[in-house]
Amino acid sequence: PLIHLSQDKGATNTYFGLVGNSNTGMNPSVANYAYINSNQGIHLGRNGVPSLTVGNNSNVHIGGSNNVTEKLRVTGTFKATDDSAIGGTLDVTGMTTLDSSLSVASQATFNGNAETIALRGSGTTPHTYIGFYPDGTTNRKGYIGFKEHNSQTISIVNQYTNGNIKLGNDTDITGTLDVTGAMSVSTFDSSGATSLATDGGIVNISKSGVMTTVKGTLNVDEGVTMDSTLGVTGVTTLGNTLDVTGATTLNNTLD
Repeated sequence: PLIHLSQDKGATNTYFGLVGNSNTGMNPSVANYAYINSNQGIHLGRNGVPSLTVGNNSNVHIGGSNNVTEKLRVTGTFKATDDSAIGGTLDVTGMTTLDSSLSVASQATFNGNAETIALRGSGTTPHTYIGFYPDGTTNRKGYIGFKEHNSQTISIVNQYTNGNIKLGNDTDITGTLDVTGAMSVSTFDSSGATSLATDGGIVNISKSGVMTTVKGTLNVDEGVTMDSTLGVTGVTTLGNTLDVTGATTLNNTLD
């Protein structure tokens, strides 16, 4: 069955029908499906207003009446209640709100010229941080951010038992660096005043059998204990009493 509408002396034609065998009436098509076929655009609407337009370029415009350059354009709100798959690029020009988690299976690129990613806490105890799951499981292995509500400390934490944190290239720390555990430094270069173990504690420099050189003046405020020989190759000046409790050997003049 077929209804044929025609105007403009046969230049404009629209057909309402049912497909018989597959690929008849419209091609391709499915047997026994209803169809509307026109050599112009098609409007579907209500109360005289188009709700859906199939343009004369075969593109679909939902919520508008004009031809569009995209295969599908939605003018108005769009809501999907089930999974959605996008095989190409998703281009969003306005603000995007996600009410649940965002999962990205490949690389994500954020292009910006100022604050590009903003993490804002929400709920009754707001806090925010970035978690790392490098092994693909649900067990977090590290995080960066404010771990607790009302915390004013940004934490950088490696949760592997023997994990480390490595900073590459030059690193500037403008505030205090507080280390509560063991710290190993291959080269330590300080250009300003440097204090070690200010709250008490033993300070070990280098190891046995290795020379330690002090290129400037050495000032010691309290008693000094030498476990081995003190060798002095230059002039030595004592500004106060020299008290020796054990044997003393002088190989030259004591002035």
